[in-house]
Amino acid sequence: MVASFLLKALASDTNKQILDTILDKVHRGMSPQQIASHLNSINLKTIRGKKFRTGTINMYLKRARELQLV
Repeated sequence: MVASFLLKALASDTNKQILDTILDKVHRGMSPQQIASHLNSINLKTIRGKKFRTGTINMYLKRARELQLV
C-alpha cells in the first residue's frame, strides 16, 4: 500500500515536470512535433516509459487547458 502511494506521488511529480517543460516550449513557440522530438532527444520518456509523440504532447496541452494552466 505504501509503495503504491509512493509510485503515484513520483508519477505525479514526474508528470508535473513534463507538463512544465511542455508549457515552456509552447511559450517559446515550438510545435507539438518539435516538443516531442526535443523530449525524445534528451531521452525523456512518458509515464509509461514510451517515446513522446505529437498526440502525447497534444494530450498534455488539452489537460492543461482543461485545468486552465494555459
